[in-house]
Amino acid sequence: MKQSVGRPLWEREREVLETLVSEVRSDDTVWDIGGSWGMFTTPLAATGADVSVFEPVPDRANKIKRNLSQNDLSATINQFALGAERKELTVAIEGKNPGGLTESDGAIQTAVRPGDSVVNESRIEVPTVLKIDVEGAEVDVLKGLSQILARPECRLLVIEVHRDLLGQFRATESELYELLDGFNVETLSQRNDENYHLIAKRET
Repeated sequence: MKQSVGRPLWEREREVLETLVSEVRSDDTVWDIGGSWGMFTTPLAATGADVSVFEPVPDRANKIKRNLSQNDLSATINQFALGAERKELTVAIEGKNPGGLTESDGAIQTAVRPGDSVVNESRIEVPTVLKIDVEGAEVDVLKGLSQILARPECRLLVIEVHRDLLGQFRATESELYELLDGFNVETLSQRNDENYHLIAKRET
């Protein structure tokens, strides 16, 4: 485990990004779930992998598109969120949970779709690598990926765990680890007591 508490946020994020990019192969299908401003999307696309990013906030999705264009790279940009079931929710742009899916007023409305249905309905390739940063909705997203996670080609996940926000989605940390059955899970980077990255590799 990389102990990164007390180090600048950008430096800790860079360590996680470098680890993820080093694991990605050009023949991978990568899903960047919770693309935000595209810090991960562009470097992942530069590996030559087939990258799809899921970012429901229009300004952020447009920023990702510009970054890709300026670097002569491509990725599929999906302006909706992933979750356990098909529904509509509110994305909070500011506040305690920016970019997270909430039931609160304000912000913007977005469609939520299970990742399994995205593959089944859109003929998109099954992802082999998943990066997930969804501000507390980690368990919700993983539940919607149950069929994908059971596929042997899905080999690697990097997840930012927001222990302090899981309760907003009526989820627990133990549920998250249960959903990663079949993977070897390790802590990749510890931001603080409530926030860390984990890496999960398919057991062989």
